[in-house]
Amino acid sequence: MLSAYGNDGSKYIACETNKGEMDFYCSQCKSIVILKKGSKKVHHFAHKPPVDCIYSENESDTHYKCKQDIYLALKTREDCINVDCEKDLGKIRADVYWENLKGEKFAIEVQKSSISTDYIKYKMTRYKELGIYVIWLLPSMLSTAKREARDTDNKNNNINLVKPLEWHKYLHKLYFGKLYIWCGNLDIQVIHLDSYIYYIESGNWVDESDISTETNWYQDNYDRGHYGGHPKFSKSKKVAKTYNKTLNLVNDFSSSKQRKNIKFDTIDCLLLNDRIRSFWKQ
Repeated sequence: MLSAYGNDGSKYIACETNKGEMDFYCSQCKSIVILKKGSKKVHHFAHKPPVDCIYSENESDTHYKCKQDIYLALKTREDCINVDCEKDLGKIRADVYWENLKGEKFAIEVQKSSISTDYIKYKMTRYKELGIYVIWLLPSMLSTAKREARDTDNKNNNINLVKPLEWHKYLHKLYFGKLYIWCGNLDIQVIHLDSYIYYIESGNWVDESDISTETNWYQDNYDRGHYGGHPKFSKSKKVAKTYNKTLNLVNDFSSSKQRKNIKFDTIDCLLLNDRIRSFWKQ
């Protein structure tokens, strides 16, 4: 955790707090936490083991750094007020929270580990009830993927292939065909996940998962073989198309809404969305 409460009842952020000032407590379980301010990792609070608390789950240093750097950067801006880190909002907690001078409220969800789409829907529903516009940030790029062995299209030599998980794909739908990657401070990289289409040469192709063999090329007949001679859409891999410049989280984003759509499994929610058009179509 980047935040904890002191025995004076005030909230403290690890990077702004000195060791030995007082005892610190977790806002959730009320147990004592230790302020860790080493030279290698991001300053944070840690529970004393053993402990059973939802906030005792270890976040990566990348996750901590993303939250901390955005929090500190927002505090330097005169157009951002009530900036907070790990803001307690009752049933949910925002990684970073702030308001603008018009009274609009914003929250950041930094997500690295795998989660369910139901969890995303739950949090977005709660944020909507509170009137808070939300952006989900990935603290690092998606896992890269290799071209299909059967891909003979030379045009695919320089594409950026990734393997998005189901929650990546859901956020991509929710934010109108975009994912947001944190690049440091308030800099955000926008990517679009496009279909990966590869060409299968004529022949009897068999997926390795169907048979116990080291090769997936067969000349003889096989009832589950793909005889090729056509393009094919990859189910697991996508082409990551990147916008040509990074955006500023405050200057280049604004409040918007997503509507419920049964076909695309989207829900009514409030988004902090960028202002650029569908760059991948240009």
